Amino acid sequence: MSRPPSRRSFLGSVAGVAALASPFPKSAGAAVPVTGASARITALLKTLPGTKAASIFAGDGSFEYARNPATRLVIASTFKVFVAVAALQLVDQGKAALDEMLPVDASVWVPGSTAFTPALRGKVPLRVAIQEMIAYSDNTATDMVMKRVGAQRIRAMIANAGLKSVQIPDSIRAFFSYLAGLPRGVNASYEQLYGLKPPPKNLHPRPPANDVVTVKGAMGEIAGFYKRALAGEFFQKAETLIEFQAAMNQGKLIELSAPLGSQIFTKAGSFENDGHNGVVVAGSAQTLDKHLYYAIGVNWHDASAGAYAKGETAFFKVTREILAIARSQQFSAR
Repeated sequence: MSRPPSRRSFLGSVAGVAALASPFPKSAGAAVPVTGASARITALLKTLPGTKAASIFAGDGSFEYARNPATRLVIASTFKVFVAVAALQLVDQGKAALDEMLPVDASVWVPGSTAFTPALRGKVPLRVAIQEMIAYSDNTATDMVMKRVGAQRIRAMIANAGLKSVQIPDSIRAFFSYLAGLPRGVNASYEQLYGLKPPPKNLHPRPPANDVVTVKGAMGEIAGFYKRALAGEFFQKAETLIEFQAAMNQGKLIELSAPLGSQIFTKAGSFENDGHNGVVVAGSAQTLDKHLYYAIGVNWHDASAGAYAKGETAFFKVTREILAIARSQQFSAR
């Protein structure tokens, strides 16, 4: 998730929720002299702090790696793929249209939006909102799509897919408001979110890793969901699958995690909140006719200056190396 306002404004308690002395050793992400693909991946993950989890597997069964695959992490904007699938299911069923116009107004404006800011008023097509939500992790676009689809419908899709670890909020505004200390079900106005009006008094901020209003999931379930979604399991029409694949191929962080020579379908998420930090990336890397599916995440606590930025850089460097190892193993398998 992209970043809300600064600490001095109303949602200072969620400042830096991203797109989403440091615990990272200087060698983080460097080549690790350990034999065996799985051992090398484990060694790379160990250079990252906090709780690490990963699920990586080849579509042809030639490689599989798992570390804490059932551990629930805060997945931040990675949850937006579930919103996209639920929205496209409505399109698939003829209950919505990609050229349907969605309102951009005060009811959906949320900090962490690169395109749909309060400077933009009017309506945009559902297709554009989905693309902005995935490719640029625009939070306002996400709330626009969630408002159209409905959080309960998204949760029903998640449940029908058999995902027991995944938890999502009613909206990003609801998530930010709860983190700021407001009661569940009470949302801040956009003026308060943007620091244009004073906040309520006596609020007690909450961490992202709470169990009430949050975005959580396990890497094992998320990696498996990507395989099923990209194969078209959740859609009836080929053109709907193409729309989904096109959106997933536009992520702004593709170049940070992708091994060279691969076509990537991915969504990343990150957060920085009063020392609570995390980065997650999930998707598929396709090289020639071989598919590699993955979900890799880390949550850690470090409130020191620059800890999040250094952590994010280290995470994506490690992720590139991990996916390169897995792809090499996949191609060398007999």
